Amino acid sequence: MTQTPTDPLRLVPCPFCGGEAERFEMADRAGVRCADIMCAGSHRLPSHGEDYVAAWNRRAAAPSVQPGAEVLAGKVTWHSTEEEGGPDVGLELNLGDGTSLWLGEGDKATGWQFSTVTPYGIIPVADVIDHDQARALFDRIAAALQPVAQKEEG
Repeated sequence: MTQTPTDPLRLVPCPFCGGEAERFEMADRAGVRCADIMCAGSHRLPSHGEDYVAAWNRRAAAPSVQPGAEVLAGKVTWHSTEEEGGPDVGLELNLGDGTSLWLGEGDKATGWQFSTVTPYGIIPVADVIDHDQARALFDRIAAALQPVAQKEEG
């Protein structure tokens, strides 16, 4: 689900931890990052003549990090730039206990990444070369975890 603010200068929450986003400037570059120091280093979106606020706000906030959300292990959540029909931003596989695997947009320099998202921060695992193979891997992992998710429900 994309959270698009009505004010073009307002930033939506971090798609990984749900925390506040902040603008930053470094030398001749500017961008947006998560304000949480435990999360900030791994998903900055620096600008190269682009509207970095709009680029950040196109990223979907993960449902599992929204207040009150209970997500079961094995649940795969697809994220896109629009509520319906938008291009993929990434997908998340919940592993339980606030930990998930993220496959999707990292930063502009690396493109798509595999990362482990924990309550303590994000651990990059690998850059993604073949999106279709990575999606197939997620589907296989989700199928293996599905019996656990169903067991937790019942």
